[in-house]
Amino acid sequence: MLPKHLLNNTRMKKIIIAYGNPDRQDDGAGWYVLNQVSTGMGRIFTDYTDDFYAALGQDQDFLFVLQLTPELVDVLSGYDAVAFIDAKIAVPGDLLQVEAVQPMASTSPLSHHMSPQALLAYLQDTHNRQLEAWLITVPGFAFGFSRQLTEPTVAQADLAVNWLIGWLNP
Repeated sequence: MLPKHLLNNTRMKKIIIAYGNPDRQDDGAGWYVLNQVSTGMGRIFTDYTDDFYAALGQDQDFLFVLQLTPELVDVLSGYDAVAFIDAKIAVPGDLLQVEAVQPMASTSPLSHHMSPQALLAYLQDTHNRQLEAWLITVPGFAFGFSRQLTEPTVAQADLAVNWLIGWLNP
């Protein structure tokens, strides 16, 4: 069966969800990428603490959160596709990773935090929805108390920006 957007010739509703801690240096790569992409699309956010929820409802949306939580399934239920952006601890030479994400249930007994796979499984269980989903992982090399990304992380984050702009506008 063809996806809904091909059947009725409408545009897919897509959302980019970035997460991490912008106050911890390269862990802020998600915010950096989201801000660059949204600004390039004419959607200006002044800070990662802006009310992203109030700006939702367009064909291409942007959301920044500190971590993925179960409550996001209600947001995701209104979209056809999602791209998650996160940073990971890396070693020199690590490169940007872009991978398709499939729903996979998991439990996290010590945290409210969820993986993209677990969030998608929860969406499938609660809303009977399955989305096209991608995880963009930016390598991070320093996680001190700073809002300044390292040069290697910026270089990889800029590749993520280009990938996401192409994904939003195929």
